[in-house]
Amino acid sequence: MLRGLYTATAGMVSEMSAIDVLTNNLANADTVGFKEDFETLVRQGANPLSYGEGGLVRATGVLNIQTGVDLTQGSLRQTGNPLDLALQGPGMFAIRNGQGIVYTRNGRFHLSATRQLVTLEGLPVLGANSQPITLPDPQGQPIVIRDNGTIQVGTQAVGQIGIFTAAGWQKAGNGGYTPTGPVTVSSTILVKQGMLEAANLDLTQAMGSIMTAERAYEASVQMQHMQDQLAQQAANDIGKLP
Repeated sequence: MLRGLYTATAGMVSEMSAIDVLTNNLANADTVGFKEDFETLVRQGANPLSYGEGGLVRATGVLNIQTGVDLTQGSLRQTGNPLDLALQGPGMFAIRNGQGIVYTRNGRFHLSATRQLVTLEGLPVLGANSQPITLPDPQGQPIVIRDNGTIQVGTQAVGQIGIFTAAGWQKAGNGGYTPTGPVTVSSTILVKQGMLEAANLDLTQAMGSIMTAERAYEASVQMQHMQDQLAQQAANDIGKLP
């Protein structure tokens, strides 16, 4: 009896957690460079109807063990802003905040009053040497950023956008990431000027996943209610025994 309650409760907790993750994905559908999250679930206890010590052993539902990040490429859209940058490949831009270096796929940049390349929040974008990038006055000449990240004013190279790779990435909040291994500078990932990367989210699939999770949650609630009724009935029947 209690096993059924545990299983139903485990289902409710896991599906509510899944709904939270999916809802956050949908809320960031328009966030530049956003990568959707997903949950990894494992079965608690033994496999269903497996045999162990003492005979037949049943599992007790599922458990969310971690939330992962889908780092697949999002689509690139043209903006026409020469300081909007998108990456074609698995790398990251680097920026410096108050805690150190953080990495991002959001390439919506602009120039500060001191002509430093910064994010919308005013954080400096780092070059291949992990130092902030300051551009000279172009004096009417166009700023061109090549596929390899080289920044040119006219015909003169004045800097290099840093593109970094690592074995893996973990979300650090506010669209930032921290590496899960050593970070290296990439020379093969392409930088696309005048473009931004859209979130790698399939809206139709995300909405379908939310509806599925909500139905599973409702089923777990009904199962918990049924198990509670059975427990009450069993207690009443025991009380009637001579």
